[in-house]
Amino acid sequence: MAVLVIGDAFVDIVAGPLESLPVTWGTDTFSPQPILQLAGGSAQNTASGLAALGTDTTFFTGMARDTFAQVICSQCTQNGVKIREATTSGTAQHGTGVCIVLSGSTDRSFVSHSGIADEWGCEELSIGYLSNFVHVHIGGYFMCKGLRHSMLEFLHRARAAGCTISLDTNYDTSDTWSKRDDGLILSLLPYIDVFLPNEVEVCGCIFKHAIQLVGCFWGKLVAFNGRKRDTTEIAA
Repeated sequence: MAVLVIGDAFVDIVAGPLESLPVTWGTDTFSPQPILQLAGGSAQNTASGLAALGTDTTFFTGMARDTFAQVICSQCTQNGVKIREATTSGTAQHGTGVCIVLSGSTDRSFVSHSGIADEWGCEELSIGYLSNFVHVHIGGYFMCKGLRHSMLEFLHRARAAGCTISLDTNYDTSDTWSKRDDGLILSLLPYIDVFLPNEVEVCGCIFKHAIQLVGCFWGKLVAFNGRKRDTTEIAA
């Protein structure tokens, strides 16, 4: 089974576990463990996880020409992920996205810069190419501006190619959720077989618009409880 994963690739700078977050400017917070530089991003993590399980996995994303991109490529290669770069990568105006992760004993906080994720879309992925895959997973939707703007037409093509589709939006740093891009997320859901938000994301994307969604979402909704690390199947 071949799977195509589309979405964000970040380098995570991880500090922690911290006893508390920095409380004010001009202070220094001690990290008891070494600060790590790791390949991250929702889509990249999913692609690496699938490949590690033995799935034939291709990862489509934008890549800058910097040392952070080398970290991502190295991790994907090590995990057996095949990378297809968006054609805009070579002319990108921004570097690789970076996320600073401040990790505590029970939760985390993030500082993110999307970088090249704003510059690429999936217009180049044809029906013929997509027919090589049985499933398409989209990760980091809210972090990829260019991807969002090309998503609806892409989903038409993926369906025409016979693919099933899953979507993990991740957190919307603008905190506008379903209002973003004139409510585009609501137009995408009829094409999604499995929708994978956590409890915060499902409230932002779905519950405020429950009436509009009645009759248009026929897939499976699985909500993740981040703190308890369990899942709840809300609808099918």
